[in-house]
Amino acid sequence: MIASVGNANVDVTLTLDSIPGPDEEVISRGTLVSAGGSASNFAIACSRLGWPAAAAAVVGRDPLGDFYLSALREAGVLTNLVFRDPDLPTGLVIVMNEPGEQRRMILSPGANLRLGKDLISSISRELGMSEVVHVATGKFENALAVAELVEGPVSSWDPGFRVLSEAGRMALDLLPEYDRIFVNLKEARLLSGCSGPRDCLSSLVGPSEVIIKLGEFGAMASIEGEVYESPGYAVEVVDTTGAGDVFDAAYTVARLRGEDPGPALDLANACAALSIGTPGASRGIPTWDEAVRYAETGRRNSP
Repeated sequence: MIASVGNANVDVTLTLDSIPGPDEEVISRGTLVSAGGSASNFAIACSRLGWPAAAAAVVGRDPLGDFYLSALREAGVLTNLVFRDPDLPTGLVIVMNEPGEQRRMILSPGANLRLGKDLISSISRELGMSEVVHVATGKFENALAVAELVEGPVSSWDPGFRVLSEAGRMALDLLPEYDRIFVNLKEARLLSGCSGPRDCLSSLVGPSEVIIKLGEFGAMASIEGEVYESPGYAVEVVDTTGAGDVFDAAYTVARLRGEDPGPALDLANACAALSIGTPGASRGIPTWDEAVRYAETGRRNSP
């Protein structure tokens, strides 16, 4: 089983012709309500790809929390590590997609604020029995707690730019405590002080695997000093929400299935490409067989 630690939200995704200005209103061309949050997206993708997964998170004792748990169970994700807080509401994210523009998001963290060292300590035994424990953005405190309290499984961390910015040197010092680190190029530059992805890879020492996600240009990885590259896939972008989480999950599952780093990057790029072709973080996640076919036949972007 793969365990994913981090945020649990309900996403409301709106497809808009334009973002309204002050005292304006626009009509949404499409509205989707779904379970979200980086840890949840990761766990759903793992399950969709055929590997048992659990989410470790906190939701409220409210209708949104009921919806979230139902959605995860429907996706095949184990929810025994999801706590319910009686005082705070379930996290809520409003995602606004405007054609040709970057998405805009409004986050109300709610019960996600309750996830911390104490709760992680209470489930450290269960996390330690997993094959992989993945920490997805959230708070630096959560990544530190997993590194300190959980022993045994492969550990991975996708910190996100905000966490890295806030943690500063502490984040850099924590990297060696993780086996696998997922970052995008902006985050890699922040951590390493370098510009190009190859220079970033050579500078980020500590984890045995460092993966840099390059969006439409694919991904690169350094595995114990050896560099691997995989071009991205040419797809129409509908909604990028959760694409990075899907990439992380696909790479993780591929490695558990015995794939070498190069093919694992190909499969991760393929899954991320398929996921951004539909609204919402999880609707476009393929099965393993679908991902393999697309990895072999999909049109690649030029390096």
